[in-house]
Amino acid sequence: MKLFNEQDRLTQMHPALDIVNDIVYVTARVMDEKGRSVDAVITSEKAIFDADDWANEKRKRGLETFADVELQCGSRWSTKSIQRFLDGTLTAPSWQQTYEEIYDALGNVLVMTDNRYLTVITLYAMMTYFQPLFDFLPILHFRGPAASGKSRAGAALSKIAFNGKMDGSPTPSTIFRRAHEGRYTQIIAETDHLAQLGSGDAFARQLQSGCSKTEATVEVSEGRAHKSFAPTSYRIFNPRVLLSTQRFKSHPLRSRCIRLDLVKSSNADERKLRRSLENEEVWSPLRDSLYNLLLLQWRDVESTMYNLKDNWHELSGRTFDKWLPLATMAKLVSDDALSVVNELAVESIEEQQEDAEGGFDAHIMKFAAWVTRYSDESLTPKQLYGVFLEPRKTSRSEQSEQPEWAEDTQDTVTISYLKQNVSSERKLVNDMKRLHLIPQAPKHTRTGNEYELNQEKIMSIVRPYMGDAFLENAAY
Repeated sequence: MKLFNEQDRLTQMHPALDIVNDIVYVTARVMDEKGRSVDAVITSEKAIFDADDWANEKRKRGLETFADVELQCGSRWSTKSIQRFLDGTLTAPSWQQTYEEIYDALGNVLVMTDNRYLTVITLYAMMTYFQPLFDFLPILHFRGPAASGKSRAGAALSKIAFNGKMDGSPTPSTIFRRAHEGRYTQIIAETDHLAQLGSGDAFARQLQSGCSKTEATVEVSEGRAHKSFAPTSYRIFNPRVLLSTQRFKSHPLRSRCIRLDLVKSSNADERKLRRSLENEEVWSPLRDSLYNLLLLQWRDVESTMYNLKDNWHELSGRTFDKWLPLATMAKLVSDDALSVVNELAVESIEEQQEDAEGGFDAHIMKFAAWVTRYSDESLTPKQLYGVFLEPRKTSRSEQSEQPEWAEDTQDTVTISYLKQNVSSERKLVNDMKRLHLIPQAPKHTRTGNEYELNQEKIMSIVRPYMGDAFLENAAY
């Protein structure tokens, strides 16, 4: 028997868009010498491969692809620009020039009551071309009533973003299959059903996991012959834009969104709203500029991202993660753009803390912070549930209906309410796992399975949601 040679290990990558060993790979729809429309892999080395050539080339390079690319968004990069790149005669535009051109193009067809939203949409469109560099991709959420401009904003964004594709109400399997096949920027127009899907719902959890590079593999049931179904694994780490009239029910899903609240303007500029979104003379040059920056200047994005990781101290936790991609693009553009991102990020922290205070997850976070108020702890599920419901033994007042941790953290929740919502120790453990307050697997001890509660980790999770004021005011 011949043992596996570590040097023979293949590097996994996605040919639709990826950066491997300092080489950019991107698939584009082109016309071959016979006039046929084909998908070709183009590299930052100025090489181009059709499907047959790529099958051989990827083996030579030690690459294993996640999927065979199927582009359903047509030609996105012009033949003229591709040829200039391959000939070596292409020069990259400046970051600020590209930003301003996209911002102006969007401003000519969209009406926004808050112009900072145009900045966010512009930066998001730019970010989609550099998605492989980031470990976390935020969901962009357009929320607003009918006729507020959500669909128009989504449609305009789809014209610029990397492999932008807008769908009405696709099934989960369709969403994830397309993400797997083409790393699309997926703009999903009808998502009001997420207002009824809590954090325990499978689809909500799958959308959440798709934001994180390390978690973005899901299994869905796909139809097969003879009406049978089989689980299929999809890689779903790609940008997503969700449109809805209502707030999403799942708190973890909301925490992964950058939400723009769109409103109907009574004095909207009708000339802008009547302009067609189908004018490729507007959108094609913008996409060309972004492809050029991707292939010629991607290292600028990488170095700026690392710089922000070391020096951007205003944010932490999930808020930092979800704003980092836009902040990276903004820092490349201008101080003004970065200032807008900072403003909106700080506002989102305040909204998130208010949101957390009003949700049931806040009770569990406060409980975990209280348990570890002095040090790390290690408890069995039975012990955890007991402490969760235990009243203060010395209390003789009507507050005896509250658990001890709730009194200390100034939470008004009662024991009976907790029992209704967390009916068993198993439910409590699952909720704490979902919020990453305890490990997914227990530690086996002589006294039974124990879950370790790490003070530092719990505080790093609770602080961004609840704020410093909660930690300072709690009677620890």
